[in-house]
Formats: sequence, structure tokens, C-alpha cells
Amino acid sequence: MKNYRRVFGFSLLEIFITIAIALILIPGAFALMSSSVKVMSTSLHDVSAAFLADEGIEAARMLRNQGWSANIDTKVNYTVYYPVLSGGFWTLSQVNPGLIDSLYTRTVVFSQVNRDAVSHDIVLVGGVPDPDTRKITVTVSWTERGAARSAKLEVYITNYA
Repeated sequence: MKNYRRVFGFSLLEIFITIAIALILIPGAFALMSSSVKVMSTSLHDVSAAFLADEGIEAARMLRNQGWSANIDTKVNYTVYYPVLSGGFWTLSQVNPGLIDSLYTRTVVFSQVNRDAVSHDIVLVGGVPDPDTRKITVTVSWTERGAARSAKLEVYITNYA
């Protein structure tokens, strides 16, 4: 009959190896979690900015629907306007209303649209001005971790009335 001894517990070498592995893995795990939080924060701001830019486009469309001559045709090309929601209606102001959600600034800029005289396609150079079409550029800007960030949407709207 063989005599086997039962050994309980860990040896000192096993404990040191376990501690060494933990000291290597734990900082890496914290670094991974930290970078994940930064990426999620950046993604959240990007998505929020995209929604705010889309809302700016919808505000311009709503103003167009309320009257091209009064709300769109009177806007000066390349002038910065700020969409402001007041009493359930959108207006465009040249006065900055302040930050949205304490972070974002949203601007709307109108520009003239030219069309080819023959094909009536929109052209970037030459052509004739189209008084019933305007290009709208909505830019949402913010500062994140000391760096300037922005999201931009550009669309054309037409006086369909």
C-alpha cells in the first residue's frame, strides 16, 4: 500500500505567479475599459450632432413650407443663421442663442444655386441663378477633450408653390 500525502494550499511560487499575472492583466483591462468609454462618448456626441443637424434641415423645410418669400428668399447668402424653436415654431436668427445641451452650436447657411441653361442640372461653376432653389448647409460644432469637432449636412430645397 502506497502512502500518499495530501497537500493543502498553494505553494509560495504559485502565489507569486498569480500575483504577477494579475499585475500584468489588470492595468490592461483598465486601459481597455477607459478607451471603450472614450469611444462610446465620442460616438454619442457624433450621433447627437447628426440628429441636431437633421433637425436644422427640418427647421428650414418647415420655414419653406410656411412661406418661401418670407422665410427663405429673404435669407442672405453665406450669412450664419441659428435655428431657434419658439412657441412650437422655428425661426432663423442671426443672434447665437447659446449652446444646445451645454455642448453644441448649430448654424444654418444658405447659398445660391445655379443651373445649366440647357439641361437645368445644378452646376457648381457657371450656369444661371435659380431663384426657386437654395442650398442649405447645417453645421453642428462642439469641443471634445480639447479638440474641435463638427458634423455637417448639405441639402437643396426648392420653392414648390
